[in-house]
Amino acid sequence: MKNKCSCWLLPALVISVLLLSACAQKQWREPLGENEEKAARRMLAVLHEKQNNCPQSIDTELNATWKSRISDGGINGYLQILLPSSIKLIAVNPLGQPLYAFATNGHRFQTVNVTEGVYKHGRVSTFVRKHSLPKSILHDEWGRWLTGKVPFEEEQLLPLRQDASLRGFWISRELEKSTYFAGEYLLIEPNGRRLLERVATDKDGHQVARVIYKTWTEIGNCPVPTSVEIQSPSYGTTIQIEMKEIQTDKIFTAKDISLKPPRGFLQQYYP
Repeated sequence: MKNKCSCWLLPALVISVLLLSACAQKQWREPLGENEEKAARRMLAVLHEKQNNCPQSIDTELNATWKSRISDGGINGYLQILLPSSIKLIAVNPLGQPLYAFATNGHRFQTVNVTEGVYKHGRVSTFVRKHSLPKSILHDEWGRWLTGKVPFEEEQLLPLRQDASLRGFWISRELEKSTYFAGEYLLIEPNGRRLLERVATDKDGHQVARVIYKTWTEIGNCPVPTSVEIQSPSYGTTIQIEMKEIQTDKIFTAKDISLKPPRGFLQQYYP
């Protein structure tokens, strides 16, 4: 596979997700009517039950490319996910040798830079603060985002809303306990089978992130996204993530979704 990776491209992929500007047009409209609301919530109940019966571990090959005003790039590699919040990503060269690895549960992180011989680990909040990065870059929603999972905390669900283009209906959630986002909007297709789009917002109601689910596959009667697009009009950035050779029969533990410090590497700790 074609590979354009160098040691800084993987962080660039994450950092590029400084997504939408406040002026982006909102696609959710007025609340559903009473009968529409009842029907939509029945669909959500079916989706919830189906999700609960699906595996929590995903292992897949990944290809990610991005285009922006600053630079274009891409990586090939492997992605492992342990829901709800742990991910491990390994970027490889054309020979399949690791170049860079990254793991996080949204609160702590690890990176291995093979080219520079450096292992970094510690608190996400310390890393973000030290490098003056937005809090929304590294968070505990990445597992759900990349697997298209729909959360169902009833106390967080607000009235369902119509879609401006009649593509389905929107769930809106308040995230009072989140340190990263104030709310989230999720677009469910009309028959309620899967997620089409999700938008995270900040405390001022501005759009922080938009994730679009373009294609899906079924594995053991469980829907899994195979193509995910992240758009950033305000930064002129589009990120395309393609997943293939997806496996859901493995059972990961937190230890599996972590990195071991390579022997002889320089270690940097973020307390």
